[in-house]
Amino acid sequence: MKAKITVRTIAAFLLSAMVLSSTACTSRTSVATIASESEVANSKINLSRLPTSVRHSSSIIDRKDRGQFVALADYVVVGRVDSYDGVTYRDVQEIETTSGKRVVGDPYSHYTITALENLKGDLVLGEPIPIQKSGGVDMSGRTVVAEEGDIFPQVGKIYVFLMFAQPDGETLLVSGLNSNVAIEADVAGRLGANSDASSSSVYASVLGDSVVRNNYVREAKRDAKGEVVLPDGAKRTKEKTGPVSNKYDAPDSQ
Repeated sequence: MKAKITVRTIAAFLLSAMVLSSTACTSRTSVATIASESEVANSKINLSRLPTSVRHSSSIIDRKDRGQFVALADYVVVGRVDSYDGVTYRDVQEIETTSGKRVVGDPYSHYTITALENLKGDLVLGEPIPIQKSGGVDMSGRTVVAEEGDIFPQVGKIYVFLMFAQPDGETLLVSGLNSNVAIEADVAGRLGANSDASSSSVYASVLGDSVVRNNYVREAKRDAKGEVVLPDGAKRTKEKTGPVSNKYDAPDSQ
């Protein structure tokens, strides 16, 4: 027996489709709202007070090889951390778990630094520069997600930062093992106590006593001479990317 398709049947089908569509929109809106609320709430959490969940990832270079990392990075900068500016989430989605539905996303922590000295590249010195680091407080607010071996910068401390310029022309990503390496406490303390440390020459003079900084200076010079050998995958990536430019480049470098 053939089913009769009536106007009422079609209307019921269309109404059902509209309800499903409305539910999907509500779900998407809910996910976006949860993500936004999580960012605001979790931005106030002290990262050091939470347990860490390690995220394992692969790399096209040996991040323990200082020369390779310097050669691949777009910028290598000695910088002071001025502030922690909270966390945002990418690739937010709703997933099914054994305990029900849950909204998850990849955390990215935000900081503002002041570049004190350029070792590779030419970022503007003495002015605030925002950076991002993969990882941070997860959306539940109960765990810190961190790349394997990575450390989160602490406000007031001075680090050598190895940065990658992103396609948007303004984001500077500092992420993974050895992406920020702390300058010795005594050298950082002398910089902080030196009221005349307002020029790049003074910074360079004090930082000249830092073994950490000098190690990266040496590798930056080797890279400039083409002496650093990168793995084939890293070479192809660098060739594909080409010269970088960023809104935080010093004016005379653009």
